[in-house]
Amino acid sequence: MFRQTLQILFKSNLLFGTSKQLTVSKEFIELTKAGKTDEKSIRFDKADIVAYRFGIKWISGYAFTIGREYHIFVKDKADREMKISLQSLYGFKKAETSKHYSQIIRSMAEYYLKEIVEDYLQQFSEGKPITICGVQLTETDVTIETKNRLINKKIAIPWQNVGIKGYHTYFAIFSDENPTDINRSYYYLEEWNVGILFAVMEPLINQFSEVN
Repeated sequence: MFRQTLQILFKSNLLFGTSKQLTVSKEFIELTKAGKTDEKSIRFDKADIVAYRFGIKWISGYAFTIGREYHIFVKDKADREMKISLQSLYGFKKAETSKHYSQIIRSMAEYYLKEIVEDYLQQFSEGKPITICGVQLTETDVTIETKNRLINKKIAIPWQNVGIKGYHTYFAIFSDENPTDINRSYYYLEEWNVGILFAVMEPLINQFSEVN
């Protein structure tokens, strides 16, 4: 069960950063500095949100890892970007920051991204080809651009041969017939809407598996 509105107070940099407040509601997402400030907030209405990417980076010290940075980027129709960054250092606020990161991702998925996925699936059910992250999905196949041996090559994989596998930081699309040479990995933090692509492909894979 999701709350109507998620509000989180955090610092992007625990040592030098100022506090920020993030509001995620069913109608909008807004990021602003907390307290009295002349800095303008940035706000995207739900209808204007078109893309996102997310992930975790490790902060390295002299001899070992000393912390984590949790990143979420959101893009609107005007090509503006909202950057949400949370940080934990030396274990300080690790559990709290991880919890906030998960809450933001889940709330965004429920309030905004779910409808984007449903819209893509509706288009596909109407026989329209759709393209996400450069991957084209049609009624007959999935076209990916492989990057093996420094050569980029577009390959169409029939749905009955398409495989996908999810990992913590990325997911892979491959051909069951030749997974070694025909594959491509898509990283959640590096490319826009990889999470959308995975959420769209997963039910379609199941659908075509049942047919065949």
